[in-house]
Amino acid sequence: MAEKTSLWENAQVTPASYVSPFDGDSSKSKIVRLVEDPEVKKDIKFDEISVNYVGSNANSAQISDQTSPMGSVFPIIRINDIVFTYDNIVKMEIESSEFIPTISLVLAFPSQRFADKDMPKDGDIISTFIRSNTNTLNYLRNDFIITSCDSNMRESSMNRIFLDGKMLIDGFESHLNVVSMFGSSKDVCKNIAKKFNIGFSYNDEDDTDDYQMWICSGSAEDFVKHVISHAWKDNKSFFNAWIDLYYDLCFVNVNKFLLSEGEQEDVDVTFSSAVDIYQIAAEGAVGETTEDTKFAMKLFSNMQSFRGTPFFIKSWKIGNESGNTVLEKGYIEMTYSFIHNQNLYETDPELCFSILSNVPAYDKDKLDSYMILRGRTTYNESTGETMERVNRDMANLYVSKHFAGIEYVIDDDTNSHSKDNNKWTGNINKNYGRAVHHNDINLEELNKMYIDIETDGLCLQVMRGEKIPVVLEKGAASFTKLNEEERGTVKAFNRMYSGFYIVDSISYVYNGNGSQNGRSPFSTKMRLKRREWPTPEDIKVDKNNEE
Repeated sequence: MAEKTSLWENAQVTPASYVSPFDGDSSKSKIVRLVEDPEVKKDIKFDEISVNYVGSNANSAQISDQTSPMGSVFPIIRINDIVFTYDNIVKMEIESSEFIPTISLVLAFPSQRFADKDMPKDGDIISTFIRSNTNTLNYLRNDFIITSCDSNMRESSMNRIFLDGKMLIDGFESHLNVVSMFGSSKDVCKNIAKKFNIGFSYNDEDDTDDYQMWICSGSAEDFVKHVISHAWKDNKSFFNAWIDLYYDLCFVNVNKFLLSEGEQEDVDVTFSSAVDIYQIAAEGAVGETTEDTKFAMKLFSNMQSFRGTPFFIKSWKIGNESGNTVLEKGYIEMTYSFIHNQNLYETDPELCFSILSNVPAYDKDKLDSYMILRGRTTYNESTGETMERVNRDMANLYVSKHFAGIEYVIDDDTNSHSKDNNKWTGNINKNYGRAVHHNDINLEELNKMYIDIETDGLCLQVMRGEKIPVVLEKGAASFTKLNEEERGTVKAFNRMYSGFYIVDSISYVYNGNGSQNGRSPFSTKMRLKRREWPTPEDIKVDKNNEE
C-alpha cells in the first residue's frame, strides 16, 4: 500500500519553491497565467476625473499623489460634473462575474437637490477610481453606463439614490460594428478585441481547432458569447470568456487551470499591500518600487498571521448547487445531429448520423485520491452502516439529450482551412454543434460546489481566472481541542476545503460605515471553484491494482 502524494505531504504552508514574475525569467515556472497579447493595443478613452482633496492638514493633493486617501480610503465617483464626497457614498460594489463587469451604487444626500437638478439622464455614466495603497499595483479606472436609477426621497431625512451600471465599451452592444469573420474562435475573439481597442488575454498558447466562417447577426457582445460557446480544441479542453476590469477580453481554456501539474510546488507571488487606512498618512508614499519592496504569496488563509493583508479570509462559506445542476443538465449531455455532406453520402450514408457523448473532463491524476461529483456514494454492507440504502446508478440515470439539427460540416481535407470557402464542402467545423454542449457541461460541473470568501481591503493582486491556493484552519471549537504540538500542523487545517481553486468571480465592495479600528472600509469578495475535491483524510492507494 502506498500513500498518494498530496498538498499536505509535508504539512507546510510555505511552498517549497516559487518563481517571481518580477525577477526576469518566468518561463521556467509551471504556473499557468493569463497572458496579455502584445499585438493587441488598448486605447480606452476616459473623461477626466482629476480632483483636489483637502486633507486634515489643509494641503491639497491630486489623486495621483500617494499621500491622498482618495481611491484607497474611499472611492472617487463622478457623475457628470459632480464628484461625490466621502459623506455621500453609502455603498459601492464593482462586480466581475458576468461577461461584462457591473456596478451598484448607493448615494445619500441631506436634500433633494441632486434628484431635482443632477439626476442621471440618458447616456450618463458613472466614472470610478480605486487603488491599493501601493503604487506597484495597477489601479482600477472604469466608466459604467447607468442602466437603472431609483430613489427613496423623504422630506425630513437623508435621501438615497440607487444606481446600477454596466462597464462601457463604446459600441460593443450596437448591431452596427461587427461583420462576419473567418478563422478559429481564438482568432475571431482577438480580432474583436482589436476592433474595439480593448486588450486580449489568454492562457493557452495553442490555437483552437474550429476554423470556419463565424456569422454575426447581433452585437459584438452577443457575437463573442456565441463564438466562445462553440469554441473547440479537443475533448480535454473547454472554454469561457469575459471582459475584465482592465478592459481585456479574456479567452480562457478553463481546464488548463484545473489540471494538477505543478500545483504542489509552485505558488505565485505578488507585491504586498496593507489594509490599514491610516498607513498612508503615517508613511507617505507607501509601497514604492524600491529595494525594500516586500513580496507576498498569492495564498488566501484565515490564519491569524495573514491579518493586515488583503489575503486574510475574514469570512467564508460553502455553496452547493449539485442537485439543480444534475436535474437540469444531467451527468452526461448527448448530442444528436445529421451531418449534411456530399462526401459522406458517397462514402457511407450512415456516417451522416452523429451521436456524441459529452462527459466532464476530469483530471486523471486525481481520480484515485480526490472526490468527483458523480452522484451519491454506493452503499456497502461491509462498512457497518445500520441503515440500508438504495444504490442508484445516478451517473447513467440522469442524462440530457440535445438535437443539434442538420449540420453542413466541412470535411477534414486540405480545403478545410482554405480562406476560399468556394472550395469548402460545408459551412461549419465538425465539432460546432457538440462544442456548445461540451463547454456547457464542463462549466456546469464547476457550479456544483464552490466556496465564497471575503477578504479585508482591496485585493488587486489577484485577477479573475487565476489559480490560487487556499489554506483554511479548522473552526475555533475544533482548533482548541488540538494540543500544542498539533497546532500549526496538518491536523489544524480543514483538508476538505483547503487546496487549489480558480477565481470564478471578483467583487470590490466599499461600505461607507465599514471602517473599524483603522481597517479599510473596502473588502474583496471572490467565488472560488474546482472540479475534484480532496477527501477529509488521505486515501491509501494500492499501486499494484491501478489501471
